[in-house]
Amino acid sequence: MAIDAATRAFVLNSAEMVGEDIDDVFGLRCGNAEANMFRLDLHRGGALLLKIIPSHRYGSAAYSEGLAAWLADRSAFVPRPIAGFPRRLPDGRGAVLAPYFEGRRAEAREGDLEAIGRALGRIHRLLGEHPDRSSWARRTAQRLADLDETRAALARRELMVGPDPDRLAFLAADSELDFAPPGFAVRPLHGDFNPGNVLMTDAGAVVLDFEDVPHSVLPARFELALAIERFVLIPEDKDARMIALASALLRGYSDETTASDAACGDLVNVLRALSLRSLCVLAFGAASGFAVSDGEWRKFFQLENMARTRTTVLRAIEESEATSS
Repeated sequence: MAIDAATRAFVLNSAEMVGEDIDDVFGLRCGNAEANMFRLDLHRGGALLLKIIPSHRYGSAAYSEGLAAWLADRSAFVPRPIAGFPRRLPDGRGAVLAPYFEGRRAEAREGDLEAIGRALGRIHRLLGEHPDRSSWARRTAQRLADLDETRAALARRELMVGPDPDRLAFLAADSELDFAPPGFAVRPLHGDFNPGNVLMTDAGAVVLDFEDVPHSVLPARFELALAIERFVLIPEDKDARMIALASALLRGYSDETTASDAACGDLVNVLRALSLRSLCVLAFGAASGFAVSDGEWRKFFQLENMARTRTTVLRAIEESEATSS
């Protein structure tokens, strides 16, 4: 994406801290969002990825980069960040620097899904060994308590937010949906495992962005269900293909973990609970004064509806998983 002269000058000035001669700069855009990522072509060859982050996210980004470096020491599924980053820019924002990978987005095919499952399984296993996992569990408990309060206010109709508050209240009152069901082992998860944070390379899948780990100590089935939703249900529309793709993802995951960890359970209600949890996050933000677009609300209402309308295929995925275990 072409960038204007002022932005180019800003990025080149920011890139002085790299200690490299930069030949050119290209803006990278995801959808209609404001460009905050740039590819820096190096004079010596190769490229780097520069990401500009808001000042209020600097602390979490710094922790995320440290966690990524810890994982990269132990797994080829995580790229190694550039040492010494993120750094503060003069205007208070931060600069995150990483290698630029010539990869591609995951496609709805079994080879990709199996590689993604292996990467996710290995990362789950390693995160369970991290020395900060106890503090992550405490932060997760506090986050869930906040969301439970928000949910209760929605169910009682004391909090009426979003474009469809009646539907939100109905979902919040559904006793079948549990953010952290009792009786299931929990473990640290990635927390935002979606196609935007996975890149396919010649070596397999690499996983990016670990900012949500510190508040994502939950049953593994939550992240497996999310992966099935984002990598299988959304891009594919044929039942048989959905079952084959989900089975490939779970097969790859079980190669790196145990059979019990790979169990998805009640996929329909796990996915519905995930959508409700995201809606409660939006409601918490709206109640705190943050602007939330109607599109964001609609996205999670649509995902909840998709889980209900695809009950048959989700049950078939569960049966296929049970047969292969």
